[in-house]
Amino acid sequence: MKLMEMLDTSGEYVTSLVKKLAPPLVTLLSAEPEIQYVALRNINLIVQKRQGSPLSDHK
Repeated sequence: MKLMEMLDTSGEYVTSLVKKLAPPLVTLLSAEPEIQYVALRNINLIVQKRQGSPLSDHK
């Protein structure tokens, strides 16, 4: 996440990076509670920083 902040946020690279991160993070939600917590925290950070991200479409 820190490195994504350094990149140009209007660029296509960051958008494609978030799209690639979405499925693995959502898959982690079926793991143990500790891993679910970490995945949800990361999802929450991405959604807060990038409102139009593909993760904000998942429920």
